[in-house]
Amino acid sequence: MINFTVPGTPVGKARPRVTRSGRVYTPESTAQAEEAIRQAAQQAMHGLEPMEGPLVATLAFIMPIPTSWSKRYRDDALTGVMAHTSRPDLDNLIKTVLDALNGIAYTDDKQIVRLGATKAYGTDPKILISIRSA
Repeated sequence: MINFTVPGTPVGKARPRVTRSGRVYTPESTAQAEEAIRQAAQQAMHGLEPMEGPLVATLAFIMPIPTSWSKRYRDDALTGVMAHTSRPDLDNLIKTVLDALNGIAYTDDKQIVRLGATKAYGTDPKILISIRSA
């Protein structure tokens, strides 16, 4: 079982881009987010081999509160009265994390047989990640 936190604003997986010459590349924001997740996972694994077998992943995405919001909106966001229903989509946030952990926390994300994920507002943007055996 591993539990770790990735500080910073969560980034959703962006679609691959294609240049005029036909070269396909991953957008910079996605590449940077995946690298931050990989580094945090490597520290959490303490040099251990990737986990084997079926796994359960629990992900919590803490999103920043817009600075333009009034105190009332900020308070509603922090208490959970107001849900984070804007971009990035939860499924794209999940893809960023699961793809970044391939080969580090587990051999392949096909090992994830159960997944729990939430997206909420908070004062300290981050991703909370927990991976355990099923």
